[in-house]
Amino acid sequence: PNPIKVGFPVSVSCVIRNAGSADVPAGMYTIGLLWDGKNVFYGPGTVSVPAGGEAVFAIEPDTWQLTINKAGSYEYILVIDPDGKVPESDEKNNVTRGTITVEEVGKESGQ
Repeated sequence: PNPIKVGFPVSVSCVIRNAGSADVPAGMYTIGLLWDGKNVFYGPGTVSVPAGGEAVFAIEPDTWQLTINKAGSYEYILVIDPDGKVPESDEKNNVTRGTITVEEVGKESGQ
């Protein structure tokens, strides 16, 4: 949901880009998610990423869910291939981070 509300599951997805010359098969890499400094997800990459292309990865809700029980701002860090199993020319471009605001139910965004 956008914005994220207290007590509702958070959907997690990202676009994975492969600037290399070889395909990266599903299962060859892992994905890690830290939420507010805590490791909350670590699992296999379930999509293949073609050479020079991209793929959308989404954590399936029946596999894993994150529900936030307190309003506030939270930092997230999403890491693709945290174990370095995929040979790459640039290991430093596998991380994205940001801040997400979680609102109380009934509060409209921006109020």
